[in-house]
Amino acid sequence: MLKLLKSAQPPVLILIPIFAGSYSVNIGMNGTSGMLDGHRGYLFDLLFSKVVVSIHPILSALLIAGLLTAATFMYISLIFKTNILDNKNFLIGFILLSIAGFIQFRPHHIPFLVGTILLIRALQKSLVALRAKVDVATFFDVGLFVSLASLFYFNFIWIALLFVLSKIFIRREHPAELLSIIVGVISPYILLVMTEFVLTGNITVFESVKNNATFQTTDKQSLTTYVALGYVSGLTFVSGFMMLGKYFKLNILTRDYIRLFILELFVVTVMTLVLESSGSELFLIPALSIAIPISYFFNSKYYNGLKSLVFFLMLI
Repeated sequence: MLKLLKSAQPPVLILIPIFAGSYSVNIGMNGTSGMLDGHRGYLFDLLFSKVVVSIHPILSALLIAGLLTAATFMYISLIFKTNILDNKNFLIGFILLSIAGFIQFRPHHIPFLVGTILLIRALQKSLVALRAKVDVATFFDVGLFVSLASLFYFNFIWIALLFVLSKIFIRREHPAELLSIIVGVISPYILLVMTEFVLTGNITVFESVKNNATFQTTDKQSLTTYVALGYVSGLTFVSGFMMLGKYFKLNILTRDYIRLFILELFVVTVMTLVLESSGSELFLIPALSIAIPISYFFNSKYYNGLKSLVFFLMLI
């Protein structure tokens, strides 16, 4: 299985929607209702919540599988553009999906997955901005995509801290770029407030923000999930240590990319520990970072006999 997934041949990509579908099939099989018992952003509530509640469980499963597939393809494209990994194969996408398997997907995860796609787009934009000497417009786009992601899944608003920290620790010059991130984040909310006030004479955006910010999740993790998290954490530590020697041989720009992913892991870990509204769905976001060293481990020339067993245990 590992040898097949390490292939760089395009037909392997067919397996990605199959993997994604396997994680959402329980919705259709069990007839899970479309109740949106998780919190989500204002824009999703306004435009799509009634649609999601009313659709058949099988359609919910297909929609989740489609969104998860789209996020995986975007992530693979993102990693290919960084040159962090020498091996340009699709294994990293399957590693991301295997970590996504920790999540018991339900219809209320649909806004989260939409927000995840927008968040990956923000990461793509930030990598473009890091390559430029000065790029105020692209940093504005970064803030804009983070803000749009938060309008589907509110907790993503805190991801703006990632890009603020990246400006402080990675790209200290050009303060206008930092300002443009902040303007990009607040612009959609200002536009929504103005539009709602003109059309209805009321402003409910702030009430939605308050409700989402104070939402307390009832999502409880099983012992199996904690064991799986411990396994992946240990694998990440070992893989990261192996990758450390490669880090110092990389050019400055590629090191900046790695620092950005390390900051992403730090910010999301703090979010998960501090925010009472964080649920198991957030496991997918640090996976964007930890899939990199794990992929490096499986693509390395060492421990060939052991790697197949390690990968099999990760899948189950």
